[in-house]
Amino acid sequence: MKKIHSNELPYGDNVVIGDNSSGKTLLLKLFIEMVRNDQAVYFIDAVNRGFDVKEETYGYTNAKEKII
Repeated sequence: MKKIHSNELPYGDNVVIGDNSSGKTLLLKLFIEMVRNDQAVYFIDAVNRGFDVKEETYGYTNAKEKII
């Protein structure tokens, strides 16, 4: 989580993958608290589903309100 927040990873966007009950939700909650006023955080809950990233629409003006 600290590496994502401090931009130490090679990419600006990151994907968290894990089994059910693996702690993904807790990780996301802690990360959102860490960056609350610093930057926007987006996440997609795609349990057992696929999606075509080219078809996704961007346009939320305040993503935090949509997440929380």
